[in-house]
Amino acid sequence: MLRFAKFSLGFFVAFLLLVPAAQAADQCVGGDAACGVKIAQASEPAQVSPTAPTPSNSNSAGQDQVLVNPLRAGSIPELLAIVLQGLVQIGSIILVLMLVWVGFQFVVAQGNEEKIRGAREALMWTVIGGLVLLGAQAIATLIQATVNAL
Repeated sequence: MLRFAKFSLGFFVAFLLLVPAAQAADQCVGGDAACGVKIAQASEPAQVSPTAPTPSNSNSAGQDQVLVNPLRAGSIPELLAIVLQGLVQIGSIILVLMLVWVGFQFVVAQGNEEKIRGAREALMWTVIGGLVLLGAQAIATLIQATVNAL
């Protein structure tokens, strides 16, 4: 069980790190100077050309290509709040699944003291994980309120 949890956490962290890196590698880096791409906020209409710009054809027709920001965030603090919200939602689902698993362990134990001890330990760590999840959200809200008050 611990091996599975470590593998799942490692896979999740790798996914969070590699997906944005892969997307950034596919995009033209540098904005207008490098490839003739203007970055727009999500409220602006999308006008993305189906072909990737090259130095020979970028802005050749006098039209700017527009990349729409797929994130709802316009700044780093907003992005961090969205990421934290997503992690709390995913963590809540995992928490519910772990509580179901712990209940299953109690049922399967059938009075066996060693299995009950293992189920109690799993329940304790599940509750601690839930408290950490709620604590992360509470700390983020507290910091945001403090910064806004300044």
